[in-house]
Amino acid sequence: MKAPWWFVVVLIVVSLPVLLQPAMLIDMEDGSFRIFVWLFPLYVVISAVCSYLTYNTRPYLSWILVAMMVLTDVAMWVLTMFLNS
Repeated sequence: MKAPWWFVVVLIVVSLPVLLQPAMLIDMEDGSFRIFVWLFPLYVVISAVCSYLTYNTRPYLSWILVAMMVLTDVAMWVLTMFLNS
């Protein structure tokens, strides 16, 4: 059984900030936080796949993964916009 279509739409919408990774890298100076921006797309893809695969058996785990992806999107935005000094 597959996850419902609306959950796939939620996963796509939550994963869209990954497309801003090149802009994040351009705005960042060289430093120790740059590795987090490089690993950000890998984390989002792995979380989205795991969330999709576990929706039917453990929907609460899927929603926790979605919430963590949203929090990670916010953290990357804060990291690149405000901690860029």
